[in-house]
Amino acid sequence: MEYLQGSKLYEIYDQAVTEQAKQKKDIWSVDACATWMVEHFRRAFPERWVEVGIAEQNMVGVAAGIASTGKMVFANTMATFLTLRAIEQVKIDILYNHLNVKLVSSHSGVIGGPWGSTHHALEDIAYCRTLPFMKVIVPADAYEVREAVGVAVSDVSPIYIRLERDEPVERNEDTFRLGKAIELYKGKDVTLIATGSMVSFSQRAAKILAKRGISASVIDMHTIKPIDQEAILKAGKDTGNIVTVEEHEINGGLGSAVAEVVAESGLGRIRLKRIGMVDTLVEIVGSYKDILKHYELMPEDIAKKTEDFVKSARR
Repeated sequence: MEYLQGSKLYEIYDQAVTEQAKQKKDIWSVDACATWMVEHFRRAFPERWVEVGIAEQNMVGVAAGIASTGKMVFANTMATFLTLRAIEQVKIDILYNHLNVKLVSSHSGVIGGPWGSTHHALEDIAYCRTLPFMKVIVPADAYEVREAVGVAVSDVSPIYIRLERDEPVERNEDTFRLGKAIELYKGKDVTLIATGSMVSFSQRAAKILAKRGISASVIDMHTIKPIDQEAILKAGKDTGNIVTVEEHEINGGLGSAVAEVVAESGLGRIRLKRIGMVDTLVEIVGSYKDILKHYELMPEDIAKKTEDFVKSARR
């Protein structure tokens, strides 16, 4: 079933970690009933793979224990259980001890679809970006998943990698650096700053806006922490209007992170609108696209909200 696996990004991630593990024998993998994320790894390196069952807190503790011996550990499971259920263990076991553990989530946002609110993750970015020492990456497509794994392997910091749907991004060039946003489209009226699956949706929204006489930049903010302050402020200066787009609660997520940068800059002429989930638990059961349509997060919805926002400044 589509909602069980949710995204081919899991296989891309699995392949990327497995390839890295062929070169680096200190890479281990631990998962909590999430074997769809480690099929290649567990077959290639069964001696370096640990399955703990539906026990996310134990998974974090086991990952921390292995990392304390000098290993690098990728800990994998569903986003809402990894972050909400095991947040204390992440803080105390991993961060307090400065351990080299990479937390990688499946089923972030509303990929869980028919499973309902218990399996949706709309607060995980907010939790993880407030944790000390934690870096947060939200890849937009297969290319960025591979790059994120490479960055994680070369960095000794704890990192949270949020895997969303694979919504292919149109790219002019392949450049991926931790903490450096990528400008995909250049416009003059408004800047869409998006992350994860919403990057592709924002590109599609920009094309709709162009037909309506609105020129939109699109920025791929794949790193939420550390966030690219320079790119945000440049976008604000260039267009005067910023719209953030995310498959996450706007409170605490990308929208809040961008708002903090804008507010602290003192550049009062920058206008900001946040698009995402707004203070809600998903109250409907349906497919991934059904839920996004209900909460007005499809490209057409993004374009309409952005158009209204830009026009309100012209009145």
